[in-house]
Amino acid sequence: MRARLLRHPHDRRGGRRRTRRGVVPTVRVYFVTGDVLVAVDRRTTAPVGVEAALDLLLRGPSRPEREKGMTTHLAAPTTPLPARRAPDGNRRPGAPGPPEPVRVSTAGDRVLVEVSPRAGKMSGTAVAQIVCTAVAAQRVAHPGAEPDPVTVTTADHRRVEASPSRCPGDGAGPVPAR
Repeated sequence: MRARLLRHPHDRRGGRRRTRRGVVPTVRVYFVTGDVLVAVDRRTTAPVGVEAALDLLLRGPSRPEREKGMTTHLAAPTTPLPARRAPDGNRRPGAPGPPEPVRVSTAGDRVLVEVSPRAGKMSGTAVAQIVCTAVAAQRVAHPGAEPDPVTVTTADHRRVEASPSRCPGDGAGPVPAR
């Protein structure tokens, strides 16, 4: 008997991912040990895509991973700001909520990741964590396809453009943190 294949939407790139029933997708996120980026596989119930992978990355290393010396150079997600309220105490219709820690979009053949100003100044290592995680998510969402380049716009409006060529766990070996 053949396993039934289900179709799942993945990310904003418009494609679809096929998954066997009962198989939980795994995506790779990147933390730091010493001065090296380290790939860690994470299971997700969310559709596999760049946004879901970055959400997992922003949660930081688990307790066992921290005990092994893994850390992150990304600022921990801050507590969401309270919703704007009307004088009667109810949430105002149309009032914007807190900004997302990262916003993912596409432009042509490029994945764009915009980091919230609340994240503060980012190191090169933090940007590498985002780039490698975004590349790994594309590899899961589109097996066999070459991942699109990633552009990260940091909180201080610095644009970092990166190609998917130097991430550990993709055959490139360990990548020194910058």
